[in-house]
Amino acid sequence: MELRHSPPAADLKIRTAREDDLDRLVSIHAAAFPDARSRDARRRNFTENVRGALGDALVAERLGSVVGHAFAFRMATWIAGSQVQLGGIASVGVAPEARGTGVARTLMYAISEELRARAAPVALLYPFRHRFYRRLGYGLVCEMRRLRVAPSAFPAATPGAMRNASRAEDIAAVKRCYQRTAEKSNGMLARREPVWRAALAPEGRQLTIVPARTGEVEGYLLYMYVSPTEGLTQEIEILELVAETDRARLALYGFLNAQRDQVAYVRYVVDAHDPIVAVLDEPRGPYADAIRALVPVVGEVGAGPMLRIIDLPGALCARGYGHDGVLTIRATDSYAPGGSMACTLRVRGGRGTAEPDRGGAQLATDVATLAQIYTGYLRATDAVRLGRARADTWETARLADAMFATGSFFPLDVF
Repeated sequence: MELRHSPPAADLKIRTAREDDLDRLVSIHAAAFPDARSRDARRRNFTENVRGALGDALVAERLGSVVGHAFAFRMATWIAGSQVQLGGIASVGVAPEARGTGVARTLMYAISEELRARAAPVALLYPFRHRFYRRLGYGLVCEMRRLRVAPSAFPAATPGAMRNASRAEDIAAVKRCYQRTAEKSNGMLARREPVWRAALAPEGRQLTIVPARTGEVEGYLLYMYVSPTEGLTQEIEILELVAETDRARLALYGFLNAQRDQVAYVRYVVDAHDPIVAVLDEPRGPYADAIRALVPVVGEVGAGPMLRIIDLPGALCARGYGHDGVLTIRATDSYAPGGSMACTLRVRGGRGTAEPDRGGAQLATDVATLAQIYTGYLRATDAVRLGRARADTWETARLADAMFATGSFFPLDVF
């Protein structure tokens, strides 16, 4: 279970990024993330990022030259219905000549210390390679399924009184709907105004809302029409489908079904455990692929973000719980003093408190697996079966299952 990695490189200096670093940061970024973005666009990634500012970036310096960079954005998510402060890690890049010399590992260690100072008990990132970050204590916490199905496959519920959101008051109501839904979610991120502008502003994006009887919005669909064959066919790409009520969700599905005469397929990324596939009229994509004979492919499953626990007591106290109990948790963690961390979690009335190790019912694991248990992605009993955790008794593992049980961790935002 123990995760081992090399200590931070002693010849590196980690500091906050400055404006005079920008040309070098852009060059490193272009080498780390080769795509069609211009140098100006990459420069704006550091100076005008919707998630933060240049001061949220750390750089690694060796012999006076910048050799790596990474963002640690100030963000928040909801886990089991409670808001948790986190560091959103992004744009981890290393200069080609410095790769394999500990730059990324040192940056990640420095970020963990920065987050500890900010009282942000967890970190979240979308990895370029899962194995690399697992060795640093990050655990996979989300799987996503990408569907591409005919609109007629969606339940043909009556759409009801839906309309395009074009008025300022509609947009404000959409934001309130997102906020209310996020507060009851597991994984949705808190959004600031720049993030909303980036989501809504691009040309071609459509926003359809489900008004509630109260005048509020109880669901919305953010989407765009795409034409994969030069205008000969249309498809809908769903960017966000947020529903506060079952009525709103069914209405939005009915809206998609009503596009069947004009739209060939709907592209939709959902939580891998979303029950929508169970009610699709024809769960089949546009291709003739099959898993074994006569088993059509509905979509593709992808591994999503990874989470790390930075401060164990802080993380345990921040999230919500649905089952009372007392559990001592021990986790190997090369970032912690002595290579491990431990505390006793006491839950009463949905809230947890963390105390020094009191013994009693004990669950032992590594920090990456603990992140998976913490978010509800992996049950403690399954972690024990897979050799990723130990419990003093089987009842202890089942107690951990009950205490950490929650819905699937599924953030809508990619950063």
